Amino acid sequence: MVRGNLLGFRKIHIVHSTDSYTLVDNPEGDSDYIKLYDKVVTKGVELYDNKLV
Repeated sequence: MVRGNLLGFRKIHIVHSTDSYTLVDNPEGDSDYIKLYDKVVTKGVELYDNKLV
């Protein structure tokens, strides 16, 4: 997830997954889990929590 210019990690709770997509949810609105409208990074090199991007 990207917030401003910082990269951060969040947990995911997988509901359903196929080869082409994955459905996730946020159990009980927990702030540690991915939320709607979070920007998701799918590729990168040397990624770590709180990295400037």
